[in-house]
Amino acid sequence: MARTRGRVVERDVPEAPPQNDAYTGLLVISLLATLAGLIFVYMDYSDYAAKAPKPTPPASISQAAEQQPAAAPVAPAPPPPAPGGPAKKGV
Repeated sequence: MARTRGRVVERDVPEAPPQNDAYTGLLVISLLATLAGLIFVYMDYSDYAAKAPKPTPPASISQAAEQQPAAAPVAPAPPPPAPGGPAKKGV
């Protein structure tokens, strides 16, 4: 081996190609999961757009009030029980 300015220079040593490791596998898995998610989002969006009904607002507020039935009167709630429990009779 030859030395140049204090460093070792290696000659005629072939470089090994980079090897795939666990991180490369995780990268591929995350890419596939992202693509699958995008496909599902597109399918959901295209399905939603086909089924969404068009809302029709009422012509006026008075007509909307006429269309709704009148609410039934609500009976008042009974008073809460007195503190200390029920009164004892005949003590």
